[in-house]
Amino acid sequence: MAKTVIVKLTDDLDGGDADETVQFALDGRSFEVDLSGANAAKLRDVLKPYMEKGRGSGGGTRTRPPRPSGPPTQESLYSS
Repeated sequence: MAKTVIVKLTDDLDGGDADETVQFALDGRSFEVDLSGANAAKLRDVLKPYMEKGRGSGGGTRTRPPRPSGPPTQESLYSS
């Protein structure tokens, strides 16, 4: 038996069709909001000056290079 499930997002601000779910955090709380492309762009525009001046804290911002994958080599065992 085949089944097709369709998920339709509704914009949380204006009740129209939403294109994406935007995740953000503020004051230690994480939020998700479903928005149309236009409303998502407005949110990003409003937050842009704060993001440009702020410091990244996880969530895609790397402060160290990625660790190599695979088994350790003799060289990596003795390097600091």
